[in-house]
Amino acid sequence: MNKMILTISLAVLSVAVLSAVSVNGFAGRVVPDLKRTNQAKKDTSSEYQKFKQAAELKIRDLDNDIAKLKAKARKEGKETQAQYNKDVAALEKKSSDLKKELEREKQIDKAKFDAFKKDFDKSMEELRKSIDDLFSNQK
Repeated sequence: MNKMILTISLAVLSVAVLSAVSVNGFAGRVVPDLKRTNQAKKDTSSEYQKFKQAAELKIRDLDNDIAKLKAKARKEGKETQAQYNKDVAALEKKSSDLKKELEREKQIDKAKFDAFKKDFDKSMEELRKSIDDLFSNQK
């Protein structure tokens, strides 16, 4: 008896859900919408992976320039060297923060990815400018 009541309840609930979906104009679109959502996530993931690889190369270049600045700082007098070491430490922290941010943002939707990408690129440009400014000040 309980089994029959449960079966009837599930059938009524299924009909109610399906009729509500079709009444609201969503009949037949639920599954395709899920497929589109999954495809969009895959596309964003693929785009993120390409972006991440390019960003990692840029960060590696920035890190190489920071290492060159460190080497140049060792050749300076104590007072100048202390200031350069402080500046280089700040640049290393920014680079480290960028790496962490890049790792943290693995699964994001398209809109958030575009905003993240824009902010991340801006942060990398600022780091590049800081490194270039320090190089020009060392001459």
